[in-house]
Amino acid sequence: MLDTGSMVTTMPESMFQSMVPELVLQEEKMVKLKAANGLRIRYKGVITTDVKIDHLEFKDKVIFITSSDAPNPDPCLLDMNVTKGHLKEILDYCDINQNDRKHKSKKRKDQKQLL
Repeated sequence: MLDTGSMVTTMPESMFQSMVPELVLQEEKMVKLKAANGLRIRYKGVITTDVKIDHLEFKDKVIFITSSDAPNPDPCLLDMNVTKGHLKEILDYCDINQNDRKHKSKKRKDQKQLL
């Protein structure tokens, strides 16, 4: 999920363990994370890695790995740290994919009407 108001990128611990188990989680307890509603966001540590979104790649980005019991319904939250300088590319990419999904959905609906 892209959050242009967020100052950090987060990833749930379960996703981290399944996607990038070879990376070492670095302990970081100096930073206190808070959600927009003021609640504290608990995290296990941080990783520094490259982030890929299809053909877009962002080098050496810091990602906070949230605790498994943290209230984080989104699989991954991308912040301005990752998207800075590339927001137009990301939005163009999202727009292309959204238009493609709408086209496929309309095509399926049209096919059902023919049956």
